[in-house]
Amino acid sequence: MFKKLVPLVVILAVLCGLALIRKGGKEQPTLAEEVNLKALVPDDLRSGDIVRLELFAGPAPDEKVTLERSDGAWRVASHFNAPVKEDAINEFLDKLTNLKGEFRANADTDAKRGDYDLTGGTAFHVRAFKKDAAEPAMDVLFGKAPDYKTVFVRNAGGDPVYIESKNLRSEAGVYGESRETAPKADKWLDKDILTLAEGTITKVALRLPDKAMTFERRVKPVEKEDPEGETEAPAVPVAAAPEYEWVCVSGGFTPAYEQASFNNLLRKFTSLLANNVVDPATKEAWGLASPAFACTISREDGDDIVLEGGRPGNTGSGYLRLASGSADIVYEVSSYNFEQLFPKGSALFTLPALTLDQSGISRIVIDQPEGRVVLAKKDDEWEVLEPAENLPVQSTGVKALVSTLSNWKPADYADPGTDTGARSRSISVTAGEITRTLTFLGDAKAIDGAYVKLDGDDTLFAMGRTDMAKVLLEARDVYTLTPLDIDEDEVTRVEAAYDGKTLDLEKNNGAWTQTVDGKAKPVARDACEDIIASLAEFQVADFHFGKREPDWTPYLSVKLVLADGAEHLLNVAPEVDGRHLLELSGKQHLFESEAGGIEEIAAQIAALTKPAPGPEASEAEAPEADAAAAPATGPVTESASQPLIGGSPGETP
Repeated sequence: MFKKLVPLVVILAVLCGLALIRKGGKEQPTLAEEVNLKALVPDDLRSGDIVRLELFAGPAPDEKVTLERSDGAWRVASHFNAPVKEDAINEFLDKLTNLKGEFRANADTDAKRGDYDLTGGTAFHVRAFKKDAAEPAMDVLFGKAPDYKTVFVRNAGGDPVYIESKNLRSEAGVYGESRETAPKADKWLDKDILTLAEGTITKVALRLPDKAMTFERRVKPVEKEDPEGETEAPAVPVAAAPEYEWVCVSGGFTPAYEQASFNNLLRKFTSLLANNVVDPATKEAWGLASPAFACTISREDGDDIVLEGGRPGNTGSGYLRLASGSADIVYEVSSYNFEQLFPKGSALFTLPALTLDQSGISRIVIDQPEGRVVLAKKDDEWEVLEPAENLPVQSTGVKALVSTLSNWKPADYADPGTDTGARSRSISVTAGEITRTLTFLGDAKAIDGAYVKLDGDDTLFAMGRTDMAKVLLEARDVYTLTPLDIDEDEVTRVEAAYDGKTLDLEKNNGAWTQTVDGKAKPVARDACEDIIASLAEFQVADFHFGKREPDWTPYLSVKLVLADGAEHLLNVAPEVDGRHLLELSGKQHLFESEAGGIEEIAAQIAALTKPAPGPEASEAEAPEADAAAAPATGPVTESASQPLIGGSPGETP
């Protein structure tokens, strides 16, 4: 077998030798020469010559990103002169100044250029300027990308179209097929606020709107061993590297603190990142005109670093300014990062809590301007003593209230002397023989919530807004706000008055009839049942505490009669500021309703109502138009002489 291969090897060697002889002395062409790649950059342009870049989409030339270099540093001139990531700009400039394209076509008209999305109004533009130059040294247009590896390009003012592997449109952070998508500054922003070595930090002083505290790094004391019983001379100690510990030297709720939370704070200084950069000229909008938050970091070597913070409304993003820095830059940071930099009191310290046996809680009293609420537990069921009303208890809200109170822990605390505002509300909760009281003051300054005092003690705590929503319940939160508690199948009669018209429906043996001119006529069952379903499912928006108004002229009146003879009457006052007042039989209070729910029911009734004839005219004498314009009839009443709206509150027919 080997002998047969020898001639083939000899022939191959001869051919290789001949090829080398033919090419001897000739320089091999580059890949660019082999595929005829043309440089798209002026021969004399180097990346170091470029001091300004303009990037924009053809359809949106005014939404451009402008990058400028001054004193060796690049900044986003179009975005508050924010600093640029050095590696991002260097990589982009390198690709820009090394653009080489393979000729594809000669597009000497806009129609031809449009085939490649390379007209001035459709392409993505990259303009590079030299120092003090009014015109760009390089102006390249990027068009369609025939695949994910290549893009069509041309130089502004030139006709040749090239295909290139480096798509500077996507390199500028613009993706997708829409040519209208404008570039954003985010691609270029240097979002590093701080990058410190944790081991070099020696002191951290925090100032929040309602408290201040300082932590220092100190050499950890060495515990000496008991020499008792030793007979030999102690060995000469070997100098060991000191161990350090952090100590809360001023402020704080207690000297002891949560080490893990403080370590999170220290780690933030090693890599504190922003989400964005905002306009430093509008510091008031960011809470930085008179910063309520500040963090001063001392180091082994170097000056102190001072971060000022603002958080309007104490919710959402926070804003930071490096006050010790030379550039006036305002960074937007996430809520999470801001709260790690300026922790809540509950994150750093163990705060006292309500610790009550949930099953043992028997009474809760909520005093507030919106109305007093008193809850009491009887036979393991909660009932509402105030405001007393003939409605089922809304158990979900009550259970959340009891659960939250039994395990409540403050979210924050405030230093003595903090301006807390006046008392606004209170909650007393009784469990066995113990009654605990939370007194609410004004809005907290460092978190979204309110200041509270526990059992009359002067120590200031803060409750978060989420917990407040669970415990400061109002009447609408403790009652089921579906006031017409009826079985739809049991309704046998519907009487209504609306818009000067009346409605009289009756059900017999499952069939509905409507009385018109004293005669019963069949009516669609679905239309009748839709009205009843809307009334049964109808929810009021709130209780209305205050004077009842016996002089209403009802906008809508409805009476439902059940199979057992029970009646439910509803009178609705005209709409005011998007709401209606309502009165229901058997209820002690008035209610409020959004206009939309009432209008839906009124429209269903109007679809079946007939004009109401005037007192001195027969139906034949009252044309349809006149009847529609007639004033509303009075409310549906319990009797002709006793309208519900003028009756006694809470009167049940």
